[in-house]
Amino acid sequence: MLDDPDPISNLTFARPSLSGAAAVMDLMIAVDIAEYGEPDSELEDLLQEWQEIDLSQDVWLVYDHQNRIVGYGKVAVLEEGFQMDFYVHPQSSPGELSDEIITRCEERVLEMQYSKGDQPTVDLKTIVSQANPENISTLEKHGYELVKYYLRMQCTMDQLPEKPRWLEGVHLRTINPEQDDLRVFDFVNSNISRAGRTPGDFDRWRSWMMRADHFIPELWFLLFSDEDLIGAALCFDYEEYGWIRQLAVAPSWRRKGLGTALLQHSFRCFHSRGHRRVALGVEADNLDALEFYERVGMHRVRQFNEYVKRIASASHEVS
Repeated sequence: MLDDPDPISNLTFARPSLSGAAAVMDLMIAVDIAEYGEPDSELEDLLQEWQEIDLSQDVWLVYDHQNRIVGYGKVAVLEEGFQMDFYVHPQSSPGELSDEIITRCEERVLEMQYSKGDQPTVDLKTIVSQANPENISTLEKHGYELVKYYLRMQCTMDQLPEKPRWLEGVHLRTINPEQDDLRVFDFVNSNISRAGRTPGDFDRWRSWMMRADHFIPELWFLLFSDEDLIGAALCFDYEEYGWIRQLAVAPSWRRKGLGTALLQHSFRCFHSRGHRRVALGVEADNLDALEFYERVGMHRVRQFNEYVKRIASASHEVS
């Protein structure tokens, strides 16, 4: 659905339909390749995101005069505040187009916040790659502040990793989805919590983590002592990587080698499935986790920056 022409470079802003998701993915992958030399976006992730927002109001596509998608913007409601995503094709001139996408996203956030009643200000966050300095410069120009950054850790397995060493009395099994889902959610939610992190929502966690297109029960490893759940490694088999989405060990069982054993078991399973690279994400200020992952042979390969801006209506300026 066409929205309106824009004065910059004869661009046209439009609303998407589900049938246009593949073209948007082509744009995202072009940006991925420009930043890191390989794709890092999944069509299924995009479709899942679109199911949770209003495509007629919360998303913009930008077409050039040859009807090619050269820009994308999206806002989504978080448990606290909002999140913005924006992409500009690397072969386009990013400056003015990024400005316009960000402005439209901010205006949409104000509309949604106004509809909630007397909440004059709200935080809008976005996460961008450190490898895209133009995006960083644009965000800073618009008043966004860097609040934290995340690292992707990765290891390459040239040979089958060594076997894990399990403590006597513990046993490992994979998840029974209907039986274990809430228990696993509660376990990881409490044991990977950190200061400033908002507690998760079970339904949202389950819809994302146990989504049919990428949930493989055989890759969710649960560690028990008797009937007590004491560790978990929740893994996904992506096209390019084995991915460890969540790793947690109960506090009273830490520093006993269980986290290392869970990782080694995961590495071996990925190796047997044909993967030679395993990756995960971690907050950069979590120094204990960083040191732990480096001890098991992982190294830092990418950095993603989280920027936040407090959005206020004209009648409620932020002090």
